[in-house]
Formats: sequence, structure tokens, C-alpha cells
Amino acid sequence: MRKTTAPRLAAPLLLLLLIGSGACSSSRATAPAPSRPAALDRTTQLTQGPREISARNGAVTLRAHLTGGGPGAQVLFVLHGGPGISHHYTRALDKLASDKLAVLTFDQRGVGASTKVPPAQLTLDGYLGDIEALRRAIGAEKIALLGHSWGGLLGFIYAGRFPQRVRALVLVDAIPPRTIDWARGSVMLSNRVRRLRRAGLLGPRKDAVGTDCAPALLSILPAYYYDPKHPAARSLAGSSCHEGVRGATFAALGMYDFRHLGKRIEAKTIVVQGWDDPFGRNNWIEIAKLMRPTALVSAKAFRRCGHVPWEECPDVFYRFVRAFLDTQAHAHAR
Repeated sequence: MRKTTAPRLAAPLLLLLLIGSGACSSSRATAPAPSRPAALDRTTQLTQGPREISARNGAVTLRAHLTGGGPGAQVLFVLHGGPGISHHYTRALDKLASDKLAVLTFDQRGVGASTKVPPAQLTLDGYLGDIEALRRAIGAEKIALLGHSWGGLLGFIYAGRFPQRVRALVLVDAIPPRTIDWARGSVMLSNRVRRLRRAGLLGPRKDAVGTDCAPALLSILPAYYYDPKHPAARSLAGSSCHEGVRGATFAALGMYDFRHLGKRIEAKTIVVQGWDDPFGRNNWIEIAKLMRPTALVSAKAFRRCGHVPWEECPDVFYRFVRAFLDTQAHAHAR
């Protein structure tokens, strides 16, 4: 693989590639089989109301929230952005749950209620193994995946590494599967941060306080939105931010190019993005080009939306994504 030197990113930007930028991976190593957690009663799990569940992958305990579903329901795993921010901002996606679709959100290793791990354990194989551990814990042979930003990269890689495990895939403002493209988008975000500061729409840069990087994230969060004055741009929606997780994860990943995995994805897939995503308007197009024609159902960008489209354009986002998931759930039920 030819290595490309990524542009040097400004320190404020590097501090905050959390909700959405993410990424770096180099490895093509096969993810190790995670420790098999104790299986949960699938029928019980998918017919009760909202509940908290957990699964173990070796020494790592993963904390998850499961809502919706009914007998024989499909399960949608939501992979949050980061790495370094907890899952809570994605709980809005519980709205996708129905009697045919259970929605599972969880904290990735190192954040939120899941086990805090040393930097050496913040590896791609670890993150992928955690998804496998949760899949086994709920007793699902196949799952649907929705990945946002960094979670979109994880979903893309997982679906390419484990095509037999994924029934449907939704990529939302996913970071590109190649380092140089991610780095280019990160420079675009950095430039937007500077423009907004000059216009008086962003306050001064803030630093992490100890292990809490929420102050730093909040100080540039408006740059992720089409409308920097959007109410959602003032809050992390309950998510915590864990300093050091992002840096350690990226250091372990290094330069990466996962474009080849697009042709290995068998799951029916949609690729969606806010047209005004600060990381670039064409990422969704480039990702869609990597997919098999038999797998890609649709690709769409939403106007007047930034990096978190379910907050800035909820009506069109939920209508589009729900229609796809309902179709896949119906096909699953047949």
C-alpha cells in the first residue's frame, strides 16, 4: 500500500475530531475472535421495554441500551462517533425502533459506562471484537448497523470483514475509508472553525480539563452544523468526552486505506450525509462508489444539514432511513 503523508492538522482540530471525524486505521489484520459472552435470552430481550444490557469481550465490559422490538425482530446496532465520546447523543435514534426493529446503542470501549482501557487496548481489532461480543450476547446471527462519523468507518470495516453477519447497513456522515481523504476533510473543518471565530460565531478555544475533553469539544461544536446557532450545537446531548481515547486510537491505527472492503460488503446499504458537512460535500459520493451495485440501495445528501443530520433535518432524515430499515425488516420477516 502506498503511504501518503497527511497534512499536519492544527492542534485545536486534532483535539476535537470526536463526534465526527475520526479515523485512522492501517491494519488489514483479521480481528481476533472476542471472548464469548454469556448468551442472553433473545426472545426476552426483544419483547421487553427499554432495558440496559451488557456483554464481555475479554476484560472489557460493554454497556448497552436496547429499546423496541418484538418476536423475531431485527436488531439495529448504532455505532457512535468519536472515538472518545460516549453514545448518549445517538439515543435520539431510538425513534427508529418499532415492533419489527430493536435499536441497540452502546458505549464503545474506553468511554461512558463501558470499561476504561489502557491505550494499548484501543485497537481496531478491539473495537470490532466488541461489536461481535454484543452480537453474540443478544443471540443475533445477523444484525443491521447504523454508523455515524467514526462509527461509520467502523460499520464499513465490520460489514466488509464480517459480511455474513450484517443484514443492512446505514452509513451517516461516515468518515472516508482512506487517511488522506479524512485528513483533507479535517483541514476543511479547521478552516471553518477559523472563519466562524473571525465572524464572532465561535467563542475562544478551550482545552480539556484533566480527562474531560467536553469543554474543548463544545468550544468548536457549532462548526459541525450548517447553522452554527442551532440549539443542538450548544450541548453534547448527555454524552461525555474522554481525553486521550481519540489520540490513542488514532496512534494505533496509523495510515489506513480500507476502500477494498467496499466490494466485500453484501448487506443492503444506504449512504447518507448532510450536504453541508464541514468535512466535505463529496464523501458520501466517494463511499457509494466503493460499494457493489447489488448492495448499494441509495445514496443521498440532505440540504441545509451539517454533520448530525437527524438534528438539523430530522423530518427528511428519519423518513429516508426509516423507509429503508422498514423495507429490510419486512424482508427479514418473510
